Amino acid sequence: MFAHRIRILSWLCVAALTVVWARVAHLQLAIGPWRRATLAESETRSRPLPAPRGTIRAGDTVLARDRCVSNLAVHYRCLERPVDDVWLTRQARSRLRRRERNDPARLADAKTALLQEIESTWQALAELAGASPSELDRRARTVQHRVERIVDSVNRRRGDLGRAQRTADASDAATSPVARPRPSLGQLLSDPNAWRRLTLWLATPPPEPTTRLGAVSVIEQDRYYTIVEDITPTAVIRFTSHPERYPGVVLEQQVRRVYPERDLACGVVGYIEPLDEHEADNARFSAAHSGVGRSGVEGFYDQLLRGEPGELREELRPGCPTRAIGGRPPQPGHDIDLTLHLPLQRFAEQLLDRASLPATKSNATATSVDSGVILVLDVHTGAVLVAAAAPRFDLNIAARPTTDAARQLARAANSPLFNRIVQMSLPPGSVFKPITAIAAIKSGIDPRETIVCRGYLHDPDMYRCLIYRHHGSGHGAVDLTHALMQSCNVYFFDACERIGWPAIVRWADEFGFGRATGIDLANEEPGQLPGLGRAGANGAWASSDGQFGGLAIGQGAVLASPTQVAVMMAAIANGGELVVPHVRRDALQPPRIMRNIAPNSDRSLAVIRDALARVVSDPRGTGHEHVFLDDVAIAGKTGTAQSGSPRGDHAWFAGYAPAAKPQFAFVVVLEHAGTGGQNAGPVARELVRQMNALGCFADDQ
Repeated sequence: MFAHRIRILSWLCVAALTVVWARVAHLQLAIGPWRRATLAESETRSRPLPAPRGTIRAGDTVLARDRCVSNLAVHYRCLERPVDDVWLTRQARSRLRRRERNDPARLADAKTALLQEIESTWQALAELAGASPSELDRRARTVQHRVERIVDSVNRRRGDLGRAQRTADASDAATSPVARPRPSLGQLLSDPNAWRRLTLWLATPPPEPTTRLGAVSVIEQDRYYTIVEDITPTAVIRFTSHPERYPGVVLEQQVRRVYPERDLACGVVGYIEPLDEHEADNARFSAAHSGVGRSGVEGFYDQLLRGEPGELREELRPGCPTRAIGGRPPQPGHDIDLTLHLPLQRFAEQLLDRASLPATKSNATATSVDSGVILVLDVHTGAVLVAAAAPRFDLNIAARPTTDAARQLARAANSPLFNRIVQMSLPPGSVFKPITAIAAIKSGIDPRETIVCRGYLHDPDMYRCLIYRHHGSGHGAVDLTHALMQSCNVYFFDACERIGWPAIVRWADEFGFGRATGIDLANEEPGQLPGLGRAGANGAWASSDGQFGGLAIGQGAVLASPTQVAVMMAAIANGGELVVPHVRRDALQPPRIMRNIAPNSDRSLAVIRDALARVVSDPRGTGHEHVFLDDVAIAGKTGTAQSGSPRGDHAWFAGYAPAAKPQFAFVVVLEHAGTGGQNAGPVARELVRQMNALGCFADDQ
């Protein structure tokens, strides 16, 4: 009996070994070659490498550059409040031995210890970053609110999908003639094709319940989020020396755009912002670029500054580490050198900061001017030396729109993010009168012909001169030169009545009003010129004979930017060439001329230049008292543009210098600052004085 049992046991062992050896042989002979071939195969993938963004500089001064910064990022579950209990339980169980995991007391102790560890990490993180725990909590709550919105959106869509599926199932059940429930095992065995149906039955999972779709986790709940940005090198060393003190925290390296000069020439330099939703959805674009230029040079030359992303090709082989096998390095973006004269740029910005409204009877103290622009450009090449705007802002703040400081900047009442250099369109007022004067000469009016200014054209209540409004008198007999010199509105009302408004519109169009100048700054606005059929044209105005007067003196439906007025003055100064202003210095590129308005022999521009010089040099000129300089002869035109606002009129002064041999055209415009001669004129005088002191008018400049 015992021997019989031994034989049975032996046969069982032999059978078991036979099965094992048969399986080994099958693996070696049948599956082995396929497995070895699979391991020999490799997959190649490519991923983009971001290119360093080009540097923006003016001379030797860097205005924008990329800088590598170190950030501290925290896992979402460690910053979530309250901590998710499912995640907390799973983490606590992973720290216990297998036999301890079912002990409620030990599990509770592990969860308590884990919560204490998270709180200790936040304290250590605050100390490392030099920030208060409350500030870190505020940043964490911001991240949590954003992620919770994503989770709610995903589960809401799942709920809609579940309801739609239940509706479809109910519809199918109502329309199906025969219900087909999953057959039982007995029914399958009684079928002639039992084996095939049994196999199918075993391989088919039971139907999913469609009563409801439960909440799911999203990938955003398993990511790390930046809580502390740009930590110091000392903090980096402390973190890398003892990373175990900061569980759930990782150190990340990031390239950030920085602006060392902060608010200097902010309207010219511009700034970059993070990718928007459309750009972020493009995986390749998102991986290759950290931000996109939104304004100024950053926006206009975004593709040039951005460079060409590189590519890294990697080999992925099952069971083996990932190996780099080639690719191409990223091509850094092109550097851009600006034409700005930084000492003069700084001085112009200080002038805007110091500009103020004089004390009046209603206001005993002077008040500061909220906003304005100073623009200087070369009359022959269009190179911009100064483009100062107020108010200014720190570009480093604007480049991070998610911060509280950036939100306050965007909500500021004086709109500092609005680029007044190219986006502001105001009535030009009397600085537009040279256009009306040229149109009058070209239409056959003799500039030496005089009219008598009584202070108004036909009616004392309409079309009046400023002198009549204040003193009840007129300018007397004036010709074109004296009309420009003394800014006589009546002369230009009369000229417009004689030549018709289409002639003025035509010559305003020739000088670039109502169209973009082409300056290489992003988001330039074209202004507004009525009667040409372009954007901003006003057909109703064009058909109304009673509205011609406003156009003659730069009021009504005509709106212009400081850049357009500067281009107009440059064209008058250089003999009729409408230059394209630019801020990028390129020695190989010749000056861009939009068009040549008049030949050098044209006498109309000579008459206008003589009149503009007398605006400042003649004691009767509107600019003499506040603009005249002994050292440099200035030509220009004052302008007081009615704004229709209780805040007051806009003050303009536009001109060029030196008057006899023009080199630079300039514009000063102060919003709601009062009269052009009294408020914008002194700013223009100090600007030209400083230009002379810096040697801008030297023969070799």
